[in-house]
Amino acid sequence: MEVLLMVVDIHILNAGSLKEKRRILNSIKDNLRNKFNISISEIDYHDLWQRSKIGLVRINRNNTTQPFDRMLNYLRSIRNINIIDYEITKLL
Repeated sequence: MEVLLMVVDIHILNAGSLKEKRRILNSIKDNLRNKFNISISEIDYHDLWQRSKIGLVRINRNNTTQPFDRMLNYLRSIRNINIIDYEITKLL
């Protein structure tokens, strides 16, 4: 069993205010939690309207990053965000 962390830096295209950014991020976070059973939080760029960095943590029973690949595909399918960068790290 291992603990994996994925950090994703995203650009939110249609956010014109912090309120709009929070609405979009909350929807994304709720969907990811429900689909993939993960812990997720915004970890940087809290005060920028169109930028966010989110951290996703998952306990894996097998040695694969396949769940994170599916999460990235889901994020790429969202029309109003672009993935700038991401990194997957094994914690334990």
